[in-house]
Amino acid sequence: MSPLLWSSRTLPVSLYEKFLLRFGPQSIQTLFLLSPVGLVYPTESKFISRLREMEKTNKQESIPLIPSTLHELDTMMKLCCHNPPNLPRQILRGFLANRIPDNDFYKEGQSLCFYPQSRSLQSHLKGILSQAPCQVFWLFVSQVLDVSGAAVIQKELPLCQVDILDDCGHSVALERPGSIAKLMMDFVMS
Repeated sequence: MSPLLWSSRTLPVSLYEKFLLRFGPQSIQTLFLLSPVGLVYPTESKFISRLREMEKTNKQESIPLIPSTLHELDTMMKLCCHNPPNLPRQILRGFLANRIPDNDFYKEGQSLCFYPQSRSLQSHLKGILSQAPCQVFWLFVSQVLDVSGAAVIQKELPLCQVDILDDCGHSVALERPGSIAKLMMDFVMS
């Protein structure tokens, strides 16, 4: 197997850990993490605070990252984008129709990412993430995961490159795809 460039966006570290156990550290050439979950943030975002409250009370309400109506999709776009795109309703309906059949998968993924069992990245930082060159991206105005997590990563992994993107919400692929691609290419080429 050729070494991989591993790019992870809001995935629990357990997935990376399982990959390493199966294929070994030599299987990862470079590791990119985008606002990784599993940290104890000095400042928690309103979104995470809301999830924690839902977790404590076992309250079942709509989750902004898992829309099932156009109104919920609009809420998700406002949560995930610093400058939400103004897309025609027909495009939004198509996006929603494509996404709804997988909402159970997204709910399961969210429980893996944002609930207690996923808060293990910080305890594994030096062991797991020191296996390959690592670049971590934080989004300065993300309402989903607070930028204060960047300081946690920087403290635990001083050799890891941390880049903070200004004027960008949680959906970097929608708002700043060229910026993140250039930063990744520069890191790989250095």
